[in-house]
Amino acid sequence: MHLPDSTILAIDSSTGVASIALVHAGHVFERSLDAPNTQAAELVPCIEAILSEANIAYDQLEGLAATVGPGSFTGIRIGLAVARTLASQLSLPVLALTTSEVMAWGYAMDGSTGSVRTAMRAGKGQAYSQLFKVKDHHVSSESELELLYPDALETTTTIIGNGTEACGEPHVPHARFLLAACAQQPPSGDSTDLTPCYIRPPDAIKPKPLVPSL
Repeated sequence: MHLPDSTILAIDSSTGVASIALVHAGHVFERSLDAPNTQAAELVPCIEAILSEANIAYDQLEGLAATVGPGSFTGIRIGLAVARTLASQLSLPVLALTTSEVMAWGYAMDGSTGSVRTAMRAGKGQAYSQLFKVKDHHVSSESELELLYPDALETTTTIIGNGTEACGEPHVPHARFLLAACAQQPPSGDSTDLTPCYIRPPDAIKPKPLVPSL
């Protein structure tokens, strides 16, 4: 994986579990919340633990990357509430990627090339899907993100994710895939980019934002 030159924190909470990755001085530190639906209580302590492991403080961060969805409504809102707070209070440049983009970057990390379609389970028998081209560790979109039934996905293209039995590889989103994206697309946005990406309106109660203790 090509690593960014700067110190960047990445947050993915788009599924029932969450992951944190940090690149600092050429080293990657990772943490995962493997128990489902633990983000609300454990995301901020997990970030502080990974900063401690790297022996740095919040104010040494130089950028932030986060997954904006679609996916778990509750997970996305919690993750982005934390990410927005960090980006705003620390004036950090931001890279915001959709879940499909993060999955495609995971595919690129394996050294794979060519066209790939993401398919992530969306409920109600549907999948969030998008077509990408991967070449030389770079990812570019070939279609818009859309909500499809699995039988509408072409089978001549490699499919990754968990949205259909035709998926050859899981490639569920992970924070370390965001770091791979940052090597090609350095964070340059601001906290307003960290807006949830929903294709289907959320039917969950909006959780209270979490504010890290900086």
